[in-house]
Amino acid sequence: MELDIDVILEDLKDGKVPRTKQNLDTLNNILKVYAESGQKDFSITQIGRISAAESGPGYEALR
Repeated sequence: MELDIDVILEDLKDGKVPRTKQNLDTLNNILKVYAESGQKDFSITQIGRISAAESGPGYEALR
């Protein structure tokens, strides 16, 4: 079974306020670039650090 990340993302954004939608889009883009770079550490700490540096949601928000 193939997962369509864009469909899942749209479901997550459904009914949310604009700020949450923007944060989800930002986080999705950060995760795409991170995965394409070949990185393997997808811990909340690591992704939160990267996301915060890119003006996305930080560790606390992801947790």
